[in-house]
Amino acid sequence: MIKKWAKRESVSDKIKDALSTYPELIRPLLFYRGIETNEAAEHFLNPDFKMDLGDPFDILNMEKAVDRILAAVKKNEKVIIFADYDADGVSSAVIICEFFNKVGFGNYHVHIPDRHLDGYGLNMKATDEFTKQGVGLVIT
Repeated sequence: MIKKWAKRESVSDKIKDALSTYPELIRPLLFYRGIETNEAAEHFLNPDFKMDLGDPFDILNMEKAVDRILAAVKKNEKVIIFADYDADGVSSAVIICEFFNKVGFGNYHVHIPDRHLDGYGLNMKATDEFTKQGVGLVIT
């Protein structure tokens, strides 16, 4: 297979001038993300999370997921948090643990698979083991 390489579009002088308050190294990074003004760059680099985050209930079936988690907490079901071993996977697991701790729920376990032994993602071997352990809910 022959690879075809393509050079990215150069940042125009107009855009370089528009983003002139930022270091030369940063300007192309902003441009390649579709950011062409100081205002847009400022918003991108310094987001206002309260204003910029959408409503999580806009995510498909979020209400069902929340109801299921709350039911597990109420019934004290055994819960597995099946995390990933990368930065967002571990961070997500921590956020869920913090929630459980704040509501006084302790019947959970975090499972982070070994990338070399378990591979990537949830698999039948893991779910079979969770079933044997009496797990009522797996959160991925």
